[in-house]
Amino acid sequence: MKKKYILIILFALIPTMLWINRLTILEIVLPKAMEARFSNDYIESLQDGLHLGLCGSGGPMPSSTRSGPCVVAIAGNKSFIFDAGTNGARNFGLMGLNYSSIEAVFITHFHSDHIDGLGELSLFRWIGGQKREPLNVY
Repeated sequence: MKKKYILIILFALIPTMLWINRLTILEIVLPKAMEARFSNDYIESLQDGLHLGLCGSGGPMPSSTRSGPCVVAIAGNKSFIFDAGTNGARNFGLMGLNYSSIEAVFITHFHSDHIDGLGELSLFRWIGGQKREPLNVY
């Protein structure tokens, strides 16, 4: 009976302590997670040449399984984005590419599905890539 009470107290105490210390835990975990998330650099492992990747291939209609139009061209250690559709920036990072490699964005035409991820892409480049200069958009 005594073991049962001890187990009940432990199962109640552990989540309570985690909840009380959530900000401290966040302050410890978040910087490490950010560094791990934004420090990937798959580009270094690529052979010389021009590489293309699709970071989005969806259309203008919202979809939970597709992202808006977005193509990345990698030349040397620089990335050039063609169109910035929804979730293209997220997929760019999921592809293991470093946001600091983004040199410019080229917009093929001004349909909303080709430009609606531009703010997110610019934000990730600024925060994740430590870029202070403005993002060139053509």
